[in-house]
Amino acid sequence: MGHATTTVRIISAENVRKILKAWDFDETVINSWYNDVEVPVEENDTFYVARIAILCGMKHFHASDCPIINAPHAKIHLRLTDKNHAWMVNALSYRILTKQFCQQKAVFPSYLYSLNIQTAALFTSYGIASLKLLISACHSLRVLAISDIVDDELVKIITISCPSLRCIRLSSCDGVTDDSLELIAKTYPHLLSLDLGGDSCPISDAGIKSLTQSCTEHKPLISITAKCNVSDKTMSVITESCPQLRALDVCSKILTDEPVIALIESCRKVEDLVLHYRNMTTSVINTIAQNCPVLRLLDVECDQELSVDSIGTLLRGCTIRGRLALPENVALNSDIDKLVSKLAPHLMKRSQEYGSLNHGTYTLYEMS
Repeated sequence: MGHATTTVRIISAENVRKILKAWDFDETVINSWYNDVEVPVEENDTFYVARIAILCGMKHFHASDCPIINAPHAKIHLRLTDKNHAWMVNALSYRILTKQFCQQKAVFPSYLYSLNIQTAALFTSYGIASLKLLISACHSLRVLAISDIVDDELVKIITISCPSLRCIRLSSCDGVTDDSLELIAKTYPHLLSLDLGGDSCPISDAGIKSLTQSCTEHKPLISITAKCNVSDKTMSVITESCPQLRALDVCSKILTDEPVIALIESCRKVEDLVLHYRNMTTSVINTIAQNCPVLRLLDVECDQELSVDSIGTLLRGCTIRGRLALPENVALNSDIDKLVSKLAPHLMKRSQEYGSLNHGTYTLYEMS
């Protein structure tokens, strides 16, 4: 029987003073840091910068100071996802670098399961350098999500330092080229999920092909997110190489229906579909209804307004268990609401949000 995994907090707010003192900050600096920065001080909350410090191997911090060391099967998740976290990394990154923390093996990287950095655009050069040091120490990482600073150099650091990755999410990765995809393909033959985003991302059809051609029945890539203006050829490559695909999320201004229909007809295990492309027609909606009896998520966005009839065809042929997002049809909103209520009563209307194609809003229905 396998061991149960748990998500655990590493350091509570009350321990931050101790950590900062270990870094030779005097009391004045510590008090100023507390007073000037809006940080989470609720009971049991976590200071994310403290995680950065420890994960980089702060030599003054000992395993006995944290009970997580006695839970070898725990999963640690590190998230830096708002601007205050970025400010803290910048403020302390100079100490991370000058203390030469990576000279001593850190205890915590062996426990780090996921790393989610969505504020890198706000990092200074010191902050980015300390982030690279952190990644280079996280050899057992399974899930990595980074935005804004991703380029071929960082991908190389990732592939050298994190051999066990199963899920890679690289948002706003305009600096990533086909060379990085070839490196990812060679390093991670058992990769399960890949997310590539960026309006100006220079990845080509050849790069996608190099990544997907190593997929087999026994080593399937089951989740692909491509926000890099996917072409018809790229979509065809995904269809041919990834028959076990479970989740697809694409955004494009040039994609057409034909390869999308071919993918839906071929990849019969798909559960999550996000299709944002201008040229979509009701033919795709009809194909989904005919080939996808059950979906967990369906999110479509296109220039064409979908009719009540097409949505009715969709909901009669396809049970959507969790989330449905449709391009807004202002003239028929009330009729569509009634139809969803009748054919998918477990889905409740939540909101109207702006779509990714920059031309309007879409309506969101989710499981109540």
